[in-house]
Amino acid sequence: MEKERTLPAVRIPTKEMVRKYLCPAATDPEIGLFLEVCKSHQLDPFKREAHLIKYAASQPATIVVGYEVYLKRAQIHPDYGGFKVWVEKDDKGKLLYGRIEIYRKSDPEHPFEWEVPFGEVYRENRIWKTQPEFQLKKCAIGQGHRLFASVVLGGMPYLPEELPTDMVGEASSSDELPKGEVDAMDAECENYEEPPPASGQDVIDEITGEGNEYDEPPTSEALASRQSGIAPEPPPEVEEELDVEAVQQTLTEKEGKWVYATARNAGYSLDDIMKVLKQLFKVTHTTHLPKRKLMRVIKAFKNKEFTIDDEGNAIFTGQKE
Repeated sequence: MEKERTLPAVRIPTKEMVRKYLCPAATDPEIGLFLEVCKSHQLDPFKREAHLIKYAASQPATIVVGYEVYLKRAQIHPDYGGFKVWVEKDDKGKLLYGRIEIYRKSDPEHPFEWEVPFGEVYRENRIWKTQPEFQLKKCAIGQGHRLFASVVLGGMPYLPEELPTDMVGEASSSDELPKGEVDAMDAECENYEEPPPASGQDVIDEITGEGNEYDEPPTSEALASRQSGIAPEPPPEVEEELDVEAVQQTLTEKEGKWVYATARNAGYSLDDIMKVLKQLFKVTHTTHLPKRKLMRVIKAFKNKEFTIDDEGNAIFTGQKE
């Protein structure tokens, strides 16, 4: 009988170490989410398996992994038998698709097949212009393995090749991810004792303000009531129709993190959240959502009104109000 493959234990740095050595521009909530993702997926920042990217204080941070992580984790799947990846071109040499076959040990004659259209993933940047075939292959590797081995890769952060340039900056390739000072962080981490993991509610509390019993960003009235010791009246619930096509003023960085943390706390994986954003709202980040829909979207995530069907389609199951 084949020995069961397991993941080695990972070391998780402190928030201070991440800010000092890996991502100085990241905020405490962003670093907190990064560390929670590393813990839940057993990603080792010391081995550069997970990366927190943020180039300016005005931009939201992005969590990504290199494509090698997908290849390593797929080895855990009991039916994984390797893969073959290639690209297809038209008669003029123009790239059309990246294709992958992932072989099953239980049925080697019928591999899992997946294709990625070039036009859906191409980015206008230097690395895509100089290495388009390699970039397309990596996208096929990432998407194909995530679908084949969803048991071990479900919810795993995306590859930088799959994300828009404005989310990853120059790190639009797994080979150009920022390396930080991992060796220095490794040395500092040797003698520290890891604190207990934070819950999803801890992340929301850090974003929305400690002691906010209504789970909303604190208002001036709420802050004043805390000082006086008198609890404020609960704010009236916003009853709006979930119109995914209405795009007016978009969310602030803090509000976007609040939506993201609420979704994670409700049990949505990173992959599920991206599908909801891309398919239902036609955006790639929570901060791109329309501001007037903030409370309705928060309510929808909290009540689990978004579902992902067996084919990977995001569906809104709640009632339009």
